[in-house]
Amino acid sequence: GSVLKYTGTGKAVVLDASAGVMKSYKSIIKDISIRSVGGTHGIYMKDVADILLENVYVSGTLTDVTATGFTTACIHIDMTPSQASIVVRMLNVYAQACLGDGVRSGGGNNNNAITIMASRIQGNNGWGINSLGVTKQMLIVGNDIEGNALGGILANAPTNLHIENNYFEYTNPISSIIDVVGGTGGEGIVSIVNNFIQAEVAFTNGILLGK
Repeated sequence: GSVLKYTGTGKAVVLDASAGVMKSYKSIIKDISIRSVGGTHGIYMKDVADILLENVYVSGTLTDVTATGFTTACIHIDMTPSQASIVVRMLNVYAQACLGDGVRSGGGNNNNAITIMASRIQGNNGWGINSLGVTKQMLIVGNDIEGNALGGILANAPTNLHIENNYFEYTNPISSIIDVVGGTGGEGIVSIVNNFIQAEVAFTNGILLGK
């Protein structure tokens, strides 16, 4: 695969129509390693549809030791207020050692049909997975989500959120490993099934629903 060592101050890889309309269809990012000593995002997507990330490694460091880059997120699925990003699939994706979140979704209107599967999201300074806006149908299955400074998963007013067969491990004190926050979208259907949660220090909540 390819290797990108990013030394800039912005976004390393961008899928963005920049027109407030959904134009980035059916794109595949595959077999690439993205590393950084700076920047805001490893992969930034905005107003996209039918996107596949497969065998992708994103890290905010060149050394695998100390995070120095990607202050917002390793991977960010964004949208303009009048649009959405839909059908984004991540398979065997590594989002590690970024100064921000591992995977961030939302920030404007809502995202639909987001899948994160068989991936490793570890050692980020923010949340492992941070769903900021109303996400409709989010599937998080079979991942290793550990050592993220703020917690494993933060979901704000999701509709149809399914978290299954994930491994969570934390050695630093955090408030919640999984935090599902109520909001204007309502929680809808939330299912949290057959996950393994391990912590070596005290934390306030393993799973917090509807705060």
